Amino acid sequence: MKTFAFVGTFSNVGPLGLDRVGQKVQFTDQQYCDLIRANVALIPLSDFEAVGFTPEELAAYGPGGKQSLCPQSFREKLGRARQVFLDIRARVVQGDPADFILSSVADVEDGQEDEEDE
Repeated sequence: MKTFAFVGTFSNVGPLGLDRVGQKVQFTDQQYCDLIRANVALIPLSDFEAVGFTPEELAAYGPGGKQSLCPQSFREKLGRARQVFLDIRARVVQGDPADFILSSVADVEDGQEDEEDE
């Protein structure tokens, strides 16, 4: 299982409601790719952390519906995070294998995907 962060406004994944930017969830590579195909805006946690959201920003503007009130700096970060999602989604739709997609978007700083348990 790997940890991913939500970068959308609202999605249901089975009984789980994703409703705030930065919400963390864990899935297998295959589950993740299936969710990406279903247009659920999730990105690897390492990519999310690289965008640089602060805890204060996520508390104030992370919940769906609050983003229309956010400052430009938060919008720019959210735009970068959503671009990561769009780039990954394009590769998933093309049929790139899950392990290739996830290894190529992993955090360059440590060269590893996030596999922490929370």
